[in-house]
Amino acid sequence: MLALLLVGTLLPLHMRRGWRARFNRRNGVLLISFVALLTLSGYALYYAGGEGPRGFASHAHTLLGFLLPVVLVWHIARGRRARRLASMNPPGPLASSQIPPSRDR
Repeated sequence: MLALLLVGTLLPLHMRRGWRARFNRRNGVLLISFVALLTLSGYALYYAGGEGPRGFASHAHTLLGFLLPVVLVWHIARGRRARRLASMNPPGPLASSQIPPSRDR
């Protein structure tokens, strides 16, 4: 529940600003998808009725939980790389048309 609270605090500032700036969108969507699936599997663990659905939710939750830090580190690294590249090539009237588009946009 604490993790959900932390993700919720990122929505108004970090995610909205990143979405509008068109930085790291694909990776951000992947990361928030992992969080959403972890949330759903966590609720399934709590509310699942039988052993079959509960076992599936347990395996899914464990796998997603181990993969989430990898996706988070990847998201942070890509964001820092994008910020560093943007600071090295500040967009100007002519420079913005000469900068090739990022693959992650």
